[in-house]
Amino acid sequence: MSTSLIAFIAGSENALPFTIADVYSLVSPTFDANSATVISSSINLIFACLHHGDNTLAIRFALLPITLCNLHFDSRVVKSNCILPFLNELRDVIDYAAKRHITIIPEVDLPGHMQAALAAYPYLGCTGGPYEVWRMWGVSEEVLCAGNDSVLTFIDDVLTEIMEIFPSEYIHVGGDECPKVRWEKCPKCQARIKALGIKGDDRHTKEEYLQSFIICHAEKFLNEHGRRMIGWDETLEGGLAPNATVMSWRGEGGGIEAARQHHDVIMTPDTYLYFNHYQSKDTEEEPEANGGYSPLAHVYGYEPIPSMLTSDEQKFIKGVQANHWTEYITTFPQLQYMALPRWAALCEIQWSQPEKKDYADFLERLLRLTRLYDALGYNYAKHIFDVTADYRVNTKNGTVDIFTGTI
Repeated sequence: MSTSLIAFIAGSENALPFTIADVYSLVSPTFDANSATVISSSINLIFACLHHGDNTLAIRFALLPITLCNLHFDSRVVKSNCILPFLNELRDVIDYAAKRHITIIPEVDLPGHMQAALAAYPYLGCTGGPYEVWRMWGVSEEVLCAGNDSVLTFIDDVLTEIMEIFPSEYIHVGGDECPKVRWEKCPKCQARIKALGIKGDDRHTKEEYLQSFIICHAEKFLNEHGRRMIGWDETLEGGLAPNATVMSWRGEGGGIEAARQHHDVIMTPDTYLYFNHYQSKDTEEEPEANGGYSPLAHVYGYEPIPSMLTSDEQKFIKGVQANHWTEYITTFPQLQYMALPRWAALCEIQWSQPEKKDYADFLERLLRLTRLYDALGYNYAKHIFDVTADYRVNTKNGTVDIFTGTI
């Protein structure tokens, strides 16, 4: 496995009140910046996040101290007041990261998670609108119209602008959580299905195959410009784009399937590596999170190379990624708390051979690392210091013996 680690930190409705410098400060004491490349959605060190959501047309640059709302990649925007200062600041962030051997990779999520784009450009949707910016939790049924040629032009234009800003080899195009209910009833989408000769089968609906058409269009455009595509594991549905890298988030199944098809894979299963999940079952004493339970020991126990793959297929597992979805993470200290020390466990499952992993030994070394956390004033989770109890039935004495301890 390559030495690569990613932490995906995605924004919600507003930009987060911390910067890339804040996030890098979490990494620098632990990692050798000269030997790691950090990317935002691919295969290296820290995903400094840019997840495009339903609530802004522009990419969500979560680590910038700037709030974006309805930025259009369009000449109708007053660029002197909005776009140019934003782009200049963005380029400063990219330069800042590059000097620290970090590559920031953007994600433009399509064809779903695009309701704000539809609010700005209603003709890109199946119904023509009107649409409003998505303001609630969940997945919107309003998506780009796959039968509209203007959508293909829109995708090309957005990706062109992204490539002008980001020098990264990889561009993430999302592909996740795209309901097909509009496409099922849309005359243009159904006409596209007929024109392409798409048929549903026992594996995928014809609308899922239609999404593959959109994703393949985006990948072909990126490849023609010397870039490579990453997509979430939903991009497997309907057929994977020829050169795509897959991020497997809905468990490991998507990653296993992609590796068997000889596609590069980044493992990021929500059952282990969603660091927006709770770290303790005593949730009343924890910062509010969006459910789940991923304590440190559980994270450390994850093995990203599935044993059911052949040795040749295992080579396509390129790395792991941890995600910090920030709907409930509103401050930088809270991000620190959700990240540390789980990032340390993430490092070891990425960089250690399974037979060399030892959780007890890891905890001893982690104890030394927490002294560095303390010296730097980090707000890390301290569950490793909790008192543990081991109950043993003593049949000889007819007692239950309790052994307590802590590191």
